[in-house]
Amino acid sequence: IRNNSTYLYLNQAMIQLLHIIPKETYFIFTLRDNLLNITVSKENPVNVPYATKIQKAGSGWGIYITKALLEFLNINPETDYFNVSIQNETIILEKIDN
Repeated sequence: IRNNSTYLYLNQAMIQLLHIIPKETYFIFTLRDNLLNITVSKENPVNVPYATKIQKAGSGWGIYITKALLEFLNINPETDYFNVSIQNETIILEKIDN
C-alpha cells in the first residue's frame, strides 16, 4: 500500500511469463464483470482511459493500482484477499468473497 493506492508486485518469473521488458512495456487497465484486467502492451497506448508503466519495487517490479480502481472492485488491500491469474498476456485480479 502506498499513498492510498497499492502495487501489484510481479516477481521475475511473472515478468518472464508475460514477456515484459520493463522499460518498454505498458499496462492497459479494463474493468469487466468485477474483474480488473491488466493487459500488456508493447506500444504506447493512445486514447486509453487508464494505462501505466511498470515500476521498480524491491527486487521485482510493481504495477501501481489507484484507489479508485480498488474501490470500484470493492477491494480493500489491507483486509481483502484476491486471486491473481494470468491468461495469455493479461493479468486478472478478482476479489475473493469472505
